[in-house]
Amino acid sequence: DGAFSSRAASPVMNRNQVVGAVCLYDQDSDQGALLEELQRNLRLISVVVCLAVLVLFGAFSTFLSRRVRTLLGGIRTVRAGEYTHRISMDGHDELAQLAEEFNQLTGRLQVTEEERRRFVSDASHELKTPLTSISGIAEIMQSGMVKAEDVQGFASDIYQEAQRLIALVEDIIRLSQLDEGA
Repeated sequence: DGAFSSRAASPVMNRNQVVGAVCLYDQDSDQGALLEELQRNLRLISVVVCLAVLVLFGAFSTFLSRRVRTLLGGIRTVRAGEYTHRISMDGHDELAQLAEEFNQLTGRLQVTEEERRRFVSDASHELKTPLTSISGIAEIMQSGMVKAEDVQGFASDIYQEAQRLIALVEDIIRLSQLDEGA
């Protein structure tokens, strides 16, 4: 009834025999009100702490999600072929370290892509030169203005250029095998 109740009992002994009992009963309304106020305060503090934890959790998860979305966006950009893309992420936590590793990886991808383009350009040029030579010789031979004694020399030139093409293709195959770890 809003009051603090206390009860206590103790036996009365005489020569190890119980001869009676003493019972106490106390009811204090002031202590009851104090305990009810304490319970209300604890409930209020619990609700406030739960709300604060939820707000902090929401803010932290939003912050963390934004950083993860930044990393995913960078990955998608690089996957699309934009190897110059870098991620800027402050801090020293695991996500910042992951962003730094990502930046180093994209740097290596960028260098590899530039080397690949340069290789394709150089290889195309190297392959085009003997093909142009063979094509020119064949055109001269088809023109009908070649003397019979010059045919052997033209055939020799075609053979040398074909050997050069074979050597270039073999070099490309060896490079491919080295890239694959063969």
